Amino acid sequence: ALMAAIMSILSPIYVSKLIDSITAALKTSAVPNLAKSAGILVGISLSNAVLTALYIKLIGDLGEIIAGEMRKELFSRFLHENMKFFDSHEIGELLTRLTVDVQSFKHSLKQILTTGIKSSVQLTSSAVQMILLSQSLTMSLGASLPIIFLIGNGYGKYLRNLSTKARDSDVDASNRAYEALSNIRTVKSFVAEDYELEKYSQAVENQQIQQRNLLSHVGIFQGLTVFSMNSLLAAVLYLGGVEVLSGNLSSGGLLAFLMSLQTAQKSMTQFVTLSAKWQSMLNDHERISRTVQSKVELENLNAGKVPETACRGEIEVKNLTFSHRGRTEIFNSADLKVKENEVIGIIGESGSGKSTLISLLERHYDPEKGEIYIDGVDVKELGLKWIRKQIGVVPQEPILFNGTIKENISYGSKDFPDEEIELAARKAHIHEFISNLPEGYLTQLSKCSLSGGQKQRIAIARALLRSPKILILDEATSALDQKSEEGIHQTLKEVADGGKTIIIITHKKEILKMAHKVYILKEGRFERINL
Repeated sequence: ALMAAIMSILSPIYVSKLIDSITAALKTSAVPNLAKSAGILVGISLSNAVLTALYIKLIGDLGEIIAGEMRKELFSRFLHENMKFFDSHEIGELLTRLTVDVQSFKHSLKQILTTGIKSSVQLTSSAVQMILLSQSLTMSLGASLPIIFLIGNGYGKYLRNLSTKARDSDVDASNRAYEALSNIRTVKSFVAEDYELEKYSQAVENQQIQQRNLLSHVGIFQGLTVFSMNSLLAAVLYLGGVEVLSGNLSSGGLLAFLMSLQTAQKSMTQFVTLSAKWQSMLNDHERISRTVQSKVELENLNAGKVPETACRGEIEVKNLTFSHRGRTEIFNSADLKVKENEVIGIIGESGSGKSTLISLLERHYDPEKGEIYIDGVDVKELGLKWIRKQIGVVPQEPILFNGTIKENISYGSKDFPDEEIELAARKAHIHEFISNLPEGYLTQLSKCSLSGGQKQRIAIARALLRSPKILILDEATSALDQKSEEGIHQTLKEVADGGKTIIIITHKKEILKMAHKVYILKEGRFERINL
């Protein structure tokens, strides 16, 4: 960038020499060596072109590397955040930080590095050239250029404020439309179509006012810029003409002065743009930093004890008290004991804390009071990775990822042999369906249509593949037909006989028949019941 800037300021020097040699030739009737001067100018232009292309590529590479490292570090930070962090941040906000803000930061950084270096050198060198060509002409313009720059910079800040208001009004209108359309059932249920239309129309009208106001001032700014630049050019031509006629400046010198002035003007204009880019970059960085500057401690998967003996699957909850997000009380001095290889069922109303129990067992949250033990050891003392490897959870809503069926069953590891993946699928009664697909286990999920029951059985196969000592089914058979559910019941019996502790969260009495004990979660406590 530095060398390209130097090349760009050499052009006026050789243009001046070329014009002066032509002028001298006219007076002496000599034939000037135009080819040499023109060749030098072409060489300077070629060097400038090569250097410009090179620094743009290098800055581009640097920007992509920085943005890539930022994204990977930020995503790693998100992955290792505590669940409390995700309770207080919307996923859309995190994705915006990860994509839009990092992209904007990268774009601003690249412009600041490229334009900043080049403009600084060009402005300094052009000023020096102008002084060397004509001190009097430079001093005459010395007072006007800073004034024009300061006025332009001040008006530019005002325009940026107007632009922010216009952008905010645009966002408000979009949010209003999104809120109405994403909750269209509620809108129609309350016959609120006209109400929503009125609110959206008000937002659009405000958007129009802000945009029209912005465009009006942009027009004024552009008009003032054109007037000031043309007036400055007229002043230079007048004062420069006086200098040429008085013999203090050559014709080529005047042309070189004009070229240097144009370069200086362009550089100063770019500095105005850079000030906005600098502020934008700081704002992007501040938003990214604010998102990850949470007071919640990051999860350390490798910290804590790793028992030397195999997990037996004993679970004990003592005097457990926990409030979701510190507000709604879920558990109140609750006690529960699950013996090794025992199958228990848990029922309860929606919101009673059944899913919260799973989160506490996996240590996504820690109890406010009380303790949770696995094999007699407080989970707070155990390593997170060890705990989560001992527990297999099949959620009510199966979560599948982009990729093949094989990748979804073996999610999180590439070490499982095909034979074990197939065995897990057989246990989950999904192998026959997968085998009938054109590409079998290598079928992309995007290329096949799965029913809710089929998705659930893939999720069950995923849990069974890891052979966890503790298996938790959270309404895991809710989406299955009767035949598939009977098959899953038989599988669970086989799994239980094979030596696993199983917790079944369900509202179906049929599956609860295999439980040794059944509890109802009511008013924050576990009460044993008989079906």
